[in-house]
Amino acid sequence: MSIAWITQRVPGVLLLLLLPFGFVAPRNAPVFFSVYYAFVNGVLLLSTIRVVCGVCCVWLCALRQSKSKPTHLISADPPVQSQDVKHLLLLPNYKEDPDTLADTLSVLASHQSAKSSYTICLGMEDSEAGAAEKARQIMAAFDDQFYGIKFSLHPKNLPGEMRGKSSNISWAAKHCLESMERAELDQTIVTGMDADSCFTADYFETVALQFCANQGGGDRNLQLFFPFVIFDRNASSINPFVRMFDTSWSGAQQSYLIPGYPFAFATSAYSIPAALIKAAGYWDAGPESMAEDQHMTLKLMFATAGHLRIRRIFSPVSQCNIVGSRDTWASGLWAKHVQLKRHTWGGNLEFSHIFYRAWLPTIWQAPEQDATLRRRRKWRSRDCGIEKPKRTFLSTAKQMILYTFAYYHLFEIVVWLQHNIIVNLLALLLVPGIGPGFLGAVSNRYWDAIGGGDVDARLMGTYRVVSYVQLSLIPAVVIIMIFYEGAYWWCSVGRWNLDAKRKVALGGGGEAGMFLQSPPNNGHASATAANREMAAHARCEGVVLLGKRSALVSKPRQWFNYFEWILFPVVALYLVAMMCYAALFQIWTNRLDYVVAGKPQIQKKEDHTPQPPQGEGIQLTPSAESTFVRAN
Repeated sequence: MSIAWITQRVPGVLLLLLLPFGFVAPRNAPVFFSVYYAFVNGVLLLSTIRVVCGVCCVWLCALRQSKSKPTHLISADPPVQSQDVKHLLLLPNYKEDPDTLADTLSVLASHQSAKSSYTICLGMEDSEAGAAEKARQIMAAFDDQFYGIKFSLHPKNLPGEMRGKSSNISWAAKHCLESMERAELDQTIVTGMDADSCFTADYFETVALQFCANQGGGDRNLQLFFPFVIFDRNASSINPFVRMFDTSWSGAQQSYLIPGYPFAFATSAYSIPAALIKAAGYWDAGPESMAEDQHMTLKLMFATAGHLRIRRIFSPVSQCNIVGSRDTWASGLWAKHVQLKRHTWGGNLEFSHIFYRAWLPTIWQAPEQDATLRRRRKWRSRDCGIEKPKRTFLSTAKQMILYTFAYYHLFEIVVWLQHNIIVNLLALLLVPGIGPGFLGAVSNRYWDAIGGGDVDARLMGTYRVVSYVQLSLIPAVVIIMIFYEGAYWWCSVGRWNLDAKRKVALGGGGEAGMFLQSPPNNGHASATAANREMAAHARCEGVVLLGKRSALVSKPRQWFNYFEWILFPVVALYLVAMMCYAALFQIWTNRLDYVVAGKPQIQKKEDHTPQPPQGEGIQLTPSAESTFVRAN
């Protein structure tokens, strides 16, 4: 038994203790219950305010990002030059449809810097039959489109590892970085992404500029860059409950994008200097790293002793909503259930991880486990060019602030949400005078059963204050809806219209203006070259074109989609149920089978043009017309 083992079970134990507390405390410890009742609703108020500020900032900053020249977003003298920066893009994948990977790569290949700066590494799994052959065929199709393209093959059943994105991307990073010289490491930024993550060119341009500008001083390698996520690929073809789940997740992520906010978790796709990844010992690969993005954020925060600087990039990464194995609501909801189980499970593990890493300097472990943890924490400065940051009074103070914010946000994710819903429901059901009138018979009978008497005046006073706070959140939710929908429209429609106008102005002709009328073609290699030539012309003018859009493009949201926001309470209650499930089951184990979420496939319409053989079941014909189908 270890401290990590104990802290991992804290959320489940707190949940078990909450039920008797909620049933007994209002009558026997009213002051204690009033304080906790006010606390969970106070966190609700703070969280809502942060989301309001976050979605407002995302909309305004995304507008500024799209309409400004990248160099104007960086205040530096002399002007920053980023041409020497190289990008290593890691695409961990397992049984992904080859056409999904080809679509993602064709989007990246359309960027002006792809041939001069982008190196692609396909992170394949040895447990997938034919993975190496699939990777080679994809590499052959895009061999001349990038600065470099390679693949890694992650062995299965390595000791101490758990299969999943973290172990895969860690293996891929080692495969690429171990052979790099120090000078190359210092000029390389590594981007971890999903197989369906579609970036626009301005993201990499802004990351490179901020990396070189290094605002705030210190070692420029001690930075973490991340965008926000929008689901605009197949949103119009899925059921509204799944769509609302992903909208809620996206809004929660945007709450971290307030400029100047002390802390933020990287989510799904993010960029880290290669030297920092190598110095920190790559991604962890054990069962504690199921939430790979959150875990890596915390690992870098610990490794740099508070010196890590978080950079928010207001160029969204476009991703797909998950889909079920069949075209039914039930199948889609089950796929979301499986994904939510993995997400909540990973959040619980990070709650434990930060507790014993941040607040307990030593870990009580078996000797062999302790040695493994020390190896993972060891700073590898040799061949990386980064000296381990020194602890000073200011850095220690900053580190404590980061730890506090990180732990608070994990408390929000893992403990607070379920406690807030349960405490409020118990108060409404069991305390006379708090719930609606039709529940009076239930609450009065229960109150008499546990001793009767008058409800404590302090509890009733707390309830009145809390009720006003909760009512004030209704207009806040409306504000969130307005700004979120505005940001979503700009990122999924408005900026692409602006990009089309720029292409027309640069001589792109009418084809650019037709961009949003139908899903764009993948195009031939010659079209990609033409896109790069136009992008190079635009860059001379100080403008970065977005590049090509994915073959999967969702229909724009309509006015009736706004009514989906009334589903939010249902979504919140289901999420709480999943969090309770994860917290209780982690009392017995910290291992969960990593199940890859289903994503929409790109079905190729029949093309009678002769094609060279490309292997059984694999079609990598970038010129084919694309439509939506469900993943099997």
